[in-house]
Amino acid sequence: MSRASLSLPRAALLSSFLLASVATFACFDAPAAAAGEPVAVKKDRSPDESPPEVRIRRALQETTEIAFADTPLEVAMQVLADLHDITIILDGPALEEAGIQPDVPVNRVVGGVKLESALEIILRPLNLDWVVRDEVLQITSAKVGAATLVARPYSIAGLTKLGVAPDAVARLLKVELGPPGAERTADFDVGPPRLETVAVAASGPAVVPVREDLVVVRHNRRAHARVARLLAELETAAANKPE
Repeated sequence: MSRASLSLPRAALLSSFLLASVATFACFDAPAAAAGEPVAVKKDRSPDESPPEVRIRRALQETTEIAFADTPLEVAMQVLADLHDITIILDGPALEEAGIQPDVPVNRVVGGVKLESALEIILRPLNLDWVVRDEVLQITSAKVGAATLVARPYSIAGLTKLGVAPDAVARLLKVELGPPGAERTADFDVGPPRLETVAVAASGPAVVPVREDLVVVRHNRRAHARVARLLAELETAAANKPE
């Protein structure tokens, strides 16, 4: 879903949410290669001396072209690692538990996509995932990926300037990240706006409004991608809200 457009049901939901939250807030004031040779071409890369995990996250946004034909997974990952100057390792125990061998063949030809998208295209059919942990990018099982939680701050300054209450944003995020169901109630708490709450909730998923312009979300990688998209959609909806 693009940031600029929303489906009617979702747009209506966001619109209703915005009207309610503003009222609440007011109360608070590929090159050619030999046959069979794996090909991956990176683009748009610049030298980077940042810490390893920051460098990995930047590399994930670089553009790549891949052409793998019966290429062992471990070889395909090493090709991408070499091209993007990052470290990629296989989580052996997790892959073994999932019944995946390091030499499982990869057959994918994709051009002009970000590295993170290329990884999704390669790994999702194998029921695998990737996480950035311990200064490397780890290829692991979908089960381990879902259980790997990371706390990440999100600026909501643009929303609060438009009159959206921070606790209302946190509640909406909880609903979005909750399991499917009639009420979509999540198994984690929305903490009060206190920084200490992050430490209290560190053992599981959490959404914590730290202050009026900042919310901290602790969840897995896929959930963080959903949070980023939702906040962008919400800000667009708030900016376009009728006076």
